[in-house]
Amino acid sequence: MRYSMTKVHELAYPVLPVELEEAELRTVYTPSAAEIRFVFGQFRQAPTRVPVLAQLKLLQRLGYMPVVSDVPPVIIEHVCTVLGVRPLPRTTLARYDRSGSNSRHQKNPP
Repeated sequence: MRYSMTKVHELAYPVLPVELEEAELRTVYTPSAAEIRFVFGQFRQAPTRVPVLAQLKLLQRLGYMPVVSDVPPVIIEHVCTVLGVRPLPRTTLARYDRSGSNSRHQKNPP
């Protein structure tokens, strides 16, 4: 009997998008005014606000919060643009992933 691994596209568990069209980026990954107000009320700095909002939008889309450093750069850049901040370096995102704040934010999403 031979066993084969299930291919990624056959999984019921949604995966991060590889490519995004501009329309999907705007409609799916643009934080609402209420989401932005909440995050601004809870967090002071862009290196925290951006990952929290990106994870929130991905939670809504995928049903889980991926590791921020695995999020496609186009989504992070889009959230930065919406917030009017400079794009965050991948090292900043990796630092957020390793921080204790990351796990606290995941336990209590907005």
